[in-house]
Amino acid sequence: MAEPKPEQVELLQQEQPKELKIQIKRVGSETVFPTMGALGSVNSDGASISVHLYYEQNTLTSATHHIIDDEGVADIRQGREEPRESHLTRFIHSSLILTPHAARIIGEWLIEKSKDAGKVEKQIEEKRKKEETNHGHDGDTTKT
Repeated sequence: MAEPKPEQVELLQQEQPKELKIQIKRVGSETVFPTMGALGSVNSDGASISVHLYYEQNTLTSATHHIIDDEGVADIRQGREEPRESHLTRFIHSSLILTPHAARIIGEWLIEKSKDAGKVEKQIEEKRKKEETNHGHDGDTTKT
C-alpha cells in the first residue's frame, strides 16, 4: 500500500471536523420519578449491569377485627385493633441495563452534579442565614 503524499495528508487533516455537535431531543414519553436510591448487580455475562431505581416510604399496617352478628352485620364502632407495624417499602419504578463504560460515565457525571448541587445548597443556606441576621436588627444600635 502506497504512503500518502504530504499534500494528501494535509488535505485529510483539514477535512477533519474541529468539533462534534450532538443534538439532544426528547422522545416525548419520558416520565419523571422521584428517586431515592438504586440497587442491582453485574449480570451473569459480566458485560452489563442491571440498575433498579427506587423511591421509598414508610408503610403503616394495622387492622381491626369486628364480630359479625347472626344477621351478618358488624358493628364497626366496636372491635379489637391489632398493634400497628411500620416498615419501609422500596418501590422500583425504573430499571436500566448499562455497559460498564456507561455506568462509569454516568456515575462520574452524577458525582460531579451532586458536588455542584452541594455548592448551590451551601450558597442558599449562607444567604438565608445572612438574611436572618439582618432581619434581627432594625438599624437601631442603641441599647435599652
